[in-house]
Amino acid sequence: MDCRLYPFDIIKNNDRYYLILYLLNCINYAFFYAENPNIDSLINDVISWINEFTDEQNFTKMKTKKYETIKEIKI
Repeated sequence: MDCRLYPFDIIKNNDRYYLILYLLNCINYAFFYAENPNIDSLINDVISWINEFTDEQNFTKMKTKKYETIKEIKI
């Protein structure tokens, strides 16, 4: 799931899930989300696995990376 979403990711915070976008130097963020309209479709494809695969312990390595919260994911 992570590979299909990257540089997007899904994190859990206070029992809520959020779509985030890692802030990488090689991406033009002003257009990146708008140029990827299928991200919502992809989230719908993986939503049944979000609870199982979104583990706060797995996020520890990436927690040091800067990211922008795109939106809350309702499951």
